Amino acid sequence: MRQAIESANAGLISALEKSDSVGAASFYDPDAMVMPQGMPAATGRGAIQNTFGGMIAAVKFSGMKLDIQNVVADGALAAETGRYAWTLTPAKGTPTTDSGKYVVVWRKQADGSWKLYRDIFNTDAPALPSK
Repeated sequence: MRQAIESANAGLISALEKSDSVGAASFYDPDAMVMPQGMPAATGRGAIQNTFGGMIAAVKFSGMKLDIQNVVADGALAAETGRYAWTLTPAKGTPTTDSGKYVVVWRKQADGSWKLYRDIFNTDAPALPSK
């Protein structure tokens, strides 16, 4: 199961680095939810595709790495915790490297594959000061 998760993570990274929101969303369960920092949650593959599309329109993803720290499975669900690092480059701006942590719940599909079911991640960077 961990090997399947690592393979799916690699596919998701590849899609995001290719600016492919449709490909990225394909790694998610039809009833999945993504909860990015500073953005509303996106529920369902279509909403996830739109969320990734908006992110991709704003920045180019590169140098993405996921460091799985733990995977625990029970039946049709598995929980993954880990750390991420990536470089985000705005269309007209300088690249910014970011790192943080994530929790993902995977759901086993009828065909035996694993799809992302719940996905939340947030940066380790300090919060911006209030105005």
